[in-house]
Amino acid sequence: MSAVMNDTDKVELFAEDARAHGIELLVPDVNRSNYRFEPVDGKSIRYGLGAIKGTGEAAIASIVDARKQGPFTDLFDFCHRVDKRLVNRRVVESLIRAGAFDSVNDHRASLLATVGVALESAEQASRAVPGSPGAGA
Repeated sequence: MSAVMNDTDKVELFAEDARAHGIELLVPDVNRSNYRFEPVDGKSIRYGLGAIKGTGEAAIASIVDARKQGPFTDLFDFCHRVDKRLVNRRVVESLIRAGAFDSVNDHRASLLATVGVALESAEQASRAVPGSPGAGA
């Protein structure tokens, strides 16, 4: 599935085949998924964040790197910790629409309505701390 991540139709075809063989495809998750699809155990595969349209490898690398400090607690925490030069509004909105924030907050409409405020808050915080990701320094 990782080999065809950029082709939504092929990903869906492989996902259907996996389900037909008793393998569960777990939803994407900002706190668990990596760039590629990955087996979790013998019966489930975690959806790769890189397969979500509107994301990119550099943005996902920033998310995975920021996650090393611990799981994201909410959208504001996420926006404060990732590199805003790589993880922009379009990426965050794509992740929300794909359900990658459902483990943090499953109210997608409220998350989408809050993206601008969360990103602006993160930008203000990064400008206040020279050398932080997205500080422009």
